[in-house]
Amino acid sequence: MLKGIIFTIVFHYIIAAGIFAQSNNDFSDLELRLNNKAVSIVGYSLDDERIKQNGKVYDFFLEILEKEGSFEYPFDSLETISVLKSPDERFRIITWYVPLTDGSFNYFGFFQVRDDRNDRCRVYELIDRSEEINDLEYKKLDHKNWFGAYYYELIHNQYDGKDYYTLLGWRGNSPVIRQRVIESLRVSPGGEPFFGKQVFQYKDNLNKRIVFSYSARVSMALNYDRLFIEYNGGLEKHPARLIIFDRLVPMNEYLEGHYQFYAPEGNVFDGFVFEKGRWVFIPDVDARISPREMPEPKKLEQFFEND
Repeated sequence: MLKGIIFTIVFHYIIAAGIFAQSNNDFSDLELRLNNKAVSIVGYSLDDERIKQNGKVYDFFLEILEKEGSFEYPFDSLETISVLKSPDERFRIITWYVPLTDGSFNYFGFFQVRDDRNDRCRVYELIDRSEEINDLEYKKLDHKNWFGAYYYELIHNQYDGKDYYTLLGWRGNSPVIRQRVIESLRVSPGGEPFFGKQVFQYKDNLNKRIVFSYSARVSMALNYDRLFIEYNGGLEKHPARLIIFDRLVPMNEYLEGHYQFYAPEGNVFDGFVFEKGRWVFIPDVDARISPREMPEPKKLEQFFEND
């Protein structure tokens, strides 16, 4: 009797493992096909051809994400598409861009969230409306009105029983201006993403996101690193995780406000530290070494910045 029970358990385990392996292999094949389609976009010389090919990538990826079991598959072999899963495994955000021949960029993305009520996932399409958004530092946005960006880091903090998600991103805003973005993200109880939350203790304290603009001829660092913060007039130092970034200045004083002429001030860094549900601005961060550069998509690096 006991042997029969053990045999049944082992048999079902083997069957389940086989099904999982087959499912994983299926997604691996789909990922390979998706990657080939995405990488081929920049191989087209005309914008219309790139946009058409990207449409195929978009539709194919959406079809994959709507398959059962897709949330568990990492998609970590995609070369030109960023896939960031939240550390609590509640959701993931997927972004990429299409470089156009005039030096501008189009942005695309998905937000995939786990629905614990029925053990399935929902997929929200991120629709870039950046050209229609005014006063973007102060606007609350949703997935239908998204300030498009390529996200390369997702930060998760908790305070007073609440979750705080923060994204670091890059934008090719125009042929002459690049941007780095610190985006606050909130997920509703139903799983819908909302972008922009008043969590920055910075300037007038009204910012819902932080946007840095600078010349397309230079590169700016914006990263999340572990450093030491000075307290009590420098008498104490405590380790902390900071969002750290280059301080931007105009190349000449008379060019102030013309961001196509802004560049990092050499070896001068500022930062934000998360304290009690707020990102608190800290000037003159002692970084010791320059912040690491963000990883660039392998196949699009020639279009990225500071070629």
